[in-house]
Amino acid sequence: MEKVLKSIVSARWKQVKQLKGSSKSIQTKQNIYGSDLLGLMFEAMEVGNSSMTAPQLLDQCKTMIVASDAPTSMLLIWTLTLLAMHPDWQERARFEVQEVVGEATPELDMFSHLKLVTILHLIINS
Repeated sequence: MEKVLKSIVSARWKQVKQLKGSSKSIQTKQNIYGSDLLGLMFEAMEVGNSSMTAPQLLDQCKTMIVASDAPTSMLLIWTLTLLAMHPDWQERARFEVQEVVGEATPELDMFSHLKLVTILHLIINS
C-alpha cells in the first residue's frame, strides 16, 4: 500500500508544482491544490502553519484509507455473525438469493427483488 500511496502523492505533488509554476493564468488555491483531502493537506503543508512532513502525510493517507474501510468490514463481520447464530434465517436468505439469482452472475438490480435480504439489511443497519 505504501508504494502505491507514494506514487499517487508524488504524481499529485508534481502536478501541484507544475500548476504553481504555470504563468498561463491566475491560479486559485483550489485549482492548484485541488478540493479533495490530499489537496487540503498539501495546502496546509505549504501555505499554512503545519509542520507536517512527507512521511506524516503518507501516514495520514494510510489512516484515512484504513478508517474508511473499517465500517464496511465491521458490517460484513456482524452480518455473518448474526447469520451464523440464526441458521434458519441463513437458510432462508440463501434460498431467496438462489431463487432470484439462479446460476447468473449477481447484478445490482437483482438486489431489489430480494425481500428477505432487504429486511435483514434494514435490521442490521438499525
